[in-house]
Amino acid sequence: SDTNWISVGASVLIDGATAADAFDIYADLSNHPLWSLWLLRVTEDSETRTSEWSIRALTFTFSWTAEITDRTQPSRIAWRSTSGIRNSGAASFNDVPGELPGAPRACRATLEVSFQAPGIIRRLFANTKVNRFVEGVLERDLVRFRDVVLERISNGSVNQLTVPIATSSRSALSSRSPPPRPNWISVEASVVIDGATAADAFEIYSDLSNHPLWSLWLLRVEEDEATRISKWSIRALTYTFSWTAETMERSMPSRIAWRSTSGIPNSGNATFTDLPGELPGAPRACRMTLQVSFQAPRLIRRVFATGKVNRFVQGVLERDL
Repeated sequence: SDTNWISVGASVLIDGATAADAFDIYADLSNHPLWSLWLLRVTEDSETRTSEWSIRALTFTFSWTAEITDRTQPSRIAWRSTSGIRNSGAASFNDVPGELPGAPRACRATLEVSFQAPGIIRRLFANTKVNRFVEGVLERDLVRFRDVVLERISNGSVNQLTVPIATSSRSALSSRSPPPRPNWISVEASVVIDGATAADAFEIYSDLSNHPLWSLWLLRVEEDEATRISKWSIRALTYTFSWTAETMERSMPSRIAWRSTSGIPNSGNATFTDLPGELPGAPRACRMTLQVSFQAPRLIRRVFATGKVNRFVQGVLERDL
């Protein structure tokens, strides 16, 4: 029945790109995993306009096939599924006046998606909670899409495949040895940032109010610089959690470490190391490594095994970096 269908929408303004720029990148379906949190892979048959999609969401893997029902360059792409998860949607691109200095061109990308929530998801969450969670993910994906479009334009490669640093072969993610405390999860991720020094990365990361800009789950961070105490709030798997933390070490430009003082027990550190640049025009580079340990909230442990939470958090952490 239609009662299990969910419809969400989101849009983003892309200053510095035309509708044609955004359309060209979005229309190549193999690009979608570059900005989508959940997508594992997309393969397309250009002759039949059919494609195969695979996602990993809430620790589960789902697949489906789809067909393109409208491809009107440069304004609209629409699709519908032909097997697997039932879904349909459309992406539209419209030129608008640029709002930023030096960006005389701009466009708005709008994405509308409808899908039937899989039975296993409906058994875990009410449809309204799934709706809000998916909408948040969709909004973050569009922000990443904007970044990919602007990166392609700055590199003069709108029609060429480039891989963002966060998901390139130069990034690494691994599960560290389980801590001795029960229900604790420990993960580590690292990424090479060509074109930036350790001091550049440290300065941006050490301003904790910046973190929601790149973190999928973070809602807000407030810090008292005098006491080094901060308040954090996240929304994960449709639930909201909060905690306070204190900065234990701030060694510019190499290391920041913290531990929680209330709420969700957690601790971690971020390190920054200068490296030789490897990309043309990027003589400087640095590696950022993030280590995080936390106790999975009881509510989450009742729904998922700790191992599944571990794998899911690893994926989110890598995308955030």
